[in-house]
This record gives sequence, C-alpha cells and structure tokens, in this order.
Amino acid sequence: MFTIPHRYISTKIGTVGGTAAATLHATSVDDFIITILLAVLGAFVSFIVSLMLKLYMKDWLKKRLKRKKKRK
Repeated sequence: MFTIPHRYISTKIGTVGGTAAATLHATSVDDFIITILLAVLGAFVSFIVSLMLKLYMKDWLKKRLKRKKKRK
C-alpha cells in the first residue's frame, strides 16, 4: 500500500469518516446485532474446529509413531 504525505492526511481522515457516516446511516441496529451474533458464532465454530483438529492430529501422530517403533 502506498503512503500519503502529511498534507493529504485530512483528506484521508475525511474520506474514512464520510464512508463510516454513510455506512452507519444506511444500516439499522438489527443489522449490527446480526453481524455481532454471526461473528461470535463464527469465532466459536472456528475454535471448536481447531480444537477438534488438534486432538485428531495428536492421536494420529501417536499412532504413527507407534507404527514406526514397531517396524524398528
């Protein structure tokens, strides 16, 4: 990403502020609640899946190491 000289920083701030104000005006409180709930649900599902994968990989590695020891 390119950097903006200091003299244009007010333009950047104004653009971001205007975009945020237009977005906030166009959305309702229900949309924010749904977004928050979906974000929480997504984080929860991601955590559970990563936990299950971690446990699965741990068991898989143990089984694989046991097979290697039996071969020797």
